[in-house]
Amino acid sequence: MSRRFRFEVPTDGRSMAAQVLHNLIETAPNSDLSELIRQASGGLDRREIGLGLAIIYGTLTYIYPIEYVIAQLSSRPFEELTPFLRTVLRLSFWQLIYADRLPASAVVNEAGKLLHRYTHRGNVNYANAILRAYLRQPIEIPADRSDLRFGLSPDMTDAFIEWYGSEAADTILTALLERPPLTVRVNRSRAEPEQVKADLIARGIEPHPARFMSGAYHLALNESRLTESDSWRRGWITVQGEAAQCAGSICRPQLGQTVLDACAAPGGKTAQIIESLILLEKLGTSKRSRVIATDLSEQRLVKLNETLSRLRLSDYPGLTVRVENAADKTGKQPEAYDWILLDVPCSALGIIAGSPDIRLNKSRESLNELLPLQADMLEAAAYQLRRQGYIIYCTCTLNPAENQEQIARFLSGAAGSDFSPVDLTEYLPTKLLALLDDGLPGKETIRQGQMTFLPGYHGTEGFFISLMKRN
Repeated sequence: MSRRFRFEVPTDGRSMAAQVLHNLIETAPNSDLSELIRQASGGLDRREIGLGLAIIYGTLTYIYPIEYVIAQLSSRPFEELTPFLRTVLRLSFWQLIYADRLPASAVVNEAGKLLHRYTHRGNVNYANAILRAYLRQPIEIPADRSDLRFGLSPDMTDAFIEWYGSEAADTILTALLERPPLTVRVNRSRAEPEQVKADLIARGIEPHPARFMSGAYHLALNESRLTESDSWRRGWITVQGEAAQCAGSICRPQLGQTVLDACAAPGGKTAQIIESLILLEKLGTSKRSRVIATDLSEQRLVKLNETLSRLRLSDYPGLTVRVENAADKTGKQPEAYDWILLDVPCSALGIIAGSPDIRLNKSRESLNELLPLQADMLEAAAYQLRRQGYIIYCTCTLNPAENQEQIARFLSGAAGSDFSPVDLTEYLPTKLLALLDDGLPGKETIRQGQMTFLPGYHGTEGFFISLMKRN
C-alpha cells in the first residue's frame, strides 16, 4: 500500500478516474467505492462523470487481464513500478483494449498529462513507451486463460466451474462482466407505476419494465438525472435490484404481526415491508403491525434512516430502528417475531458486475470466512421466532457453501430441528414462475423453499433466497 496522494480537484473524467482508482487500489483498498466517486466527481458535468465512471468500472472489471498485458510489455516487474504509474497504466490500457470509441492518440497523450502532473518525466516516458509498444503490436489474451477472460483470479474461476459446470459458469461469468441496468422500485404507498413512468419520461429518462417484478423499471446506466426527478424527490422510487426486490416481497406479515429486518441497511427491504403494511392498513383496521429494523452500527443505520426518510416512511408508527448484533442472542426475547428477514453478510459474488471492486480481494480461501457468522445469525433468528413464524434467509452471493449448504447445516442442527422449507410457488411473481416453466433454472428448487438467481439466465444480480417456517 502506498502513501496517500494529494490530488488536485479533478477537471475531467480521466483525472476523476485516476483519483478514484489510485485511492481504491493503491492507498486504501477497503474504501467505499461510491464514496470515492462522490468525492472525485463534484463539479464535473454529466459527460465527464460518465467517462470517469466508464473508466473506473471498466478498469476494475478487467484489472487482471490489464495487468497481464502490462507485464508482457514492461521491462520491469509490474509491482516494482511506482504506484501512480501503475494506476495510469491500468486505466490507459482499459481504454486501449476495451473502449474502441476513444482515440488511441488521446489515451496516450492524457496518460502523459496525468503522470506529468503528479510524478516525474521518467514515468511519462516509460508509460509512453509501453502504450505505444502495445499500439504497434497488441498483446492477445491467451484463449486458454479463462481467468483472464472473465477478470477473476484463477482459483475463483475454477470455483465457479466446480459449482455450476463449464457451460453455466461461462454464461454466469460473461454476464458478470457487464454492468447491470439501474433498477428502481416504485413506492406503492405513495405513487402508482404509471405516475412514475410519466415523470421519468418527462425528464428524458426512458423506463423499461423490469423482467418479472411489477412496479419496477430498468433505466439507462449512469442516469444522473434520476435524482433530479419528482419521482426521486417525492419518495416515489428507490434503487433496488430485481432479485433483492423479490426477497423483500416474500415477507408478507399480517396486520398485528411483528417483523424483524436484521442487517437492514441500506433499507430497501425494510421500506418494502412498511409499504406493504401501509397498503394493508388503508383497507381499514385498528390492528397495528411492528417493524424492527436493526444493524450492527450507527453508521449503517444512518443509510437506513436516509432511505426511509426520503421515501416518507420513517414516521411509520410501528417502526423501531436500533443498533443490534444479529449474530448474538444474548439478552434477546425468545419467540418475539412472526417474520424475520435475514439478509446476511456474504462474499457478494452475485453483485460484482455492479460492484467490480469486489474482484480486487476475492480468493477461494476468503470465500468461507463468513460461514460461522451466518450460522450464528440463523441460530439467533430461530431463537427469536415465534411458532408458525417464517425466516427469509438471503444473500447476494453465488457460493453454495453460503447458500444451499448453509441452510442444509441449519436444518440438520439443533437450532433448525423444528423448521421446514416452505414451497416458494405462491410467493414468487407470476412472471418469474412463467419464466421458470419455460426452462430457466430454479423450478426444481422452489418447491424446496429455495431460489437462486443467476446472472446470464434470470437477467438479475446473483442472489439466493430460502424461506423456512417454524413448525
